[in-house]
Amino acid sequence: VDVRETDAFAASRIRGALNIPMREVGVRVSELPWEQLVVAYCDDSVLSRQAVAFFRERGMEDTVVLTGGLTAWKKAGGEVES
Repeated sequence: VDVRETDAFAASRIRGALNIPMREVGVRVSELPWEQLVVAYCDDSVLSRQAVAFFRERGMEDTVVLTGGLTAWKKAGGEVES
């Protein structure tokens, strides 16, 4: 799940990512697959850490942060789409 704002998501994202901006996480958390691993990311991991803390407080234990965010993903050669 990409927790960046929608315009950043539209510009560049990891293939297959769901966009739920951090400001909407509280009202859209039910859109996430509770029975699967959820990987949260943003540009640099700051917002995604907040999102994962929020998810875990609500019982979604199988959630992780993509360390370094989209910046690290690209640097490691990860594919992105726009």
